[in-house]
Amino acid sequence: MHTFSTTRKPPGTLADLLVKKLRGRYSAGVRTASKKHAVAGIFVLIAKSIRRLGGSISSIISQRNFTLEGFSLIATESRDHLSTHGKAGVSAIYEGTATQEQSAGDQRRTGMKLGRFLLGVVAAATLSIAPAAAQDKIVVGAYPANPPWEFKTESGAFEGFEVDVAAEVGKRLGKEVEFQDMGFQALFAATSSGRIDFAISSISVTNDRLQNQSFTQPYYDSDGTVVGREDSTVASLEDLKGKVIGVVAGTTGDKWANENKDKLGISEIRSYNAQQDLLLDVRNGRVEGGAGELAGFQYAMTQMPGLKILVRIPTGERFAMMSRKDHPLVAEANDAISAMKEDGTLAAIHKKWFGVDPDEGTSTVTVMPLPKAE
Repeated sequence: MHTFSTTRKPPGTLADLLVKKLRGRYSAGVRTASKKHAVAGIFVLIAKSIRRLGGSISSIISQRNFTLEGFSLIATESRDHLSTHGKAGVSAIYEGTATQEQSAGDQRRTGMKLGRFLLGVVAAATLSIAPAAAQDKIVVGAYPANPPWEFKTESGAFEGFEVDVAAEVGKRLGKEVEFQDMGFQALFAATSSGRIDFAISSISVTNDRLQNQSFTQPYYDSDGTVVGREDSTVASLEDLKGKVIGVVAGTTGDKWANENKDKLGISEIRSYNAQQDLLLDVRNGRVEGGAGELAGFQYAMTQMPGLKILVRIPTGERFAMMSRKDHPLVAEANDAISAMKEDGTLAAIHKKWFGVDPDEGTSTVTVMPLPKAE
C-alpha cells in the first residue's frame, strides 16, 4: 500500500488536493490512507451528502452549521454500504477528524472548515456531472398561475398549452421533462444561471431579451381581438363605427380601445372589472363586442358557447420557449417544434386548449428560424 509522502510534488489531482487540505490538521488517519481509499471515501461522501440533503447544493452551502456531528453521521452511514476500498477511505477521514482531542469550539471550527472543503468538492463535482445529467432530463420552469398556458391541477400536476408543447419537445428528444414551479421574474435568473434548461409562461420574444437569452422559434401569436356574438355582422375594425364595445379595466384591450376610439368611430367604451362579466354582456347583446387578448378570450370561449372572434388585431408579440444564451439544447428543441408544426401536433394542441384551429400563417403552423438579436 502506498502512503502519502511529505516530500511529494505539489498536488494536482483531487486526491492530492484532499490530502494537502487535510494533512497535518485532522490526524494521521488521512496521512496513512492510500490515494484510492481517499478517493473512494470522498466520492461516497459526496453521493451521500447530495442524497440526504435533497440534491440542492445551494441550500447545503447556505447552511453555515455543518459540523463534525453532521459529517460523522454521513460517514457512519456510508461505511455500512461501501466496498472494501470505500470503507477504508471513509474510516480514514472519519477517524482522522472525529477522534482528535479538541474542545467543543475547536471541534465546531474544525468541522466547519472540513464541511466547507467537502461542500466545495461536492459543488465542483456537481458542476462537472451536470451536463451529463442534463442529457437525460430537461428542466422547465413555469409560472403556474397562468391559464391556459400553465397551471396546476388539484393533484399538483402541471397542465396547459405550453406544458403540452414542452412535454412533446422532451418526448421527441428522448428526454424526461421536469417542471418546476417559479415566479415569473425568477424564470429569467433561473435560465441565465443554468438552474433550469427552459422557461415557459407566455414569454414574448423581444430584441431586448435576445441580448441575454436564447429562444426557440415562436409557437403562438399573442394578438389582440374583438370577440362578439356568433350572429354579429362585425367583420373588420371599420365595422365597429357607431358600436358600443367593452373592455376589462387596465388591460391591453382597454388601452387599445381608448387609443383607437376616435379613429374607428366607436361610440362608447364600457369598462368591466372581470372578463366573465364582459363576456356575459357580449353574449346577452348589451355590448357589440369585447376587446382584449386573443388567447384569454379563446380559452374563455371554450367554457362559454355562443361567441366568436370578430376581428384579430396583430400586435407582433409571439411566445416561445426561453433558455440561457446559446444553450446547446435550443437548436434541438427548435427542430422538434418545426416537426410539430409540420405534422400537425401543434395545431392539435392549439385546438385542445382554445377550441379552434390556429389561423393560417400564424407561428403555430408556420416553421420559422431561431430568433436572433439585432
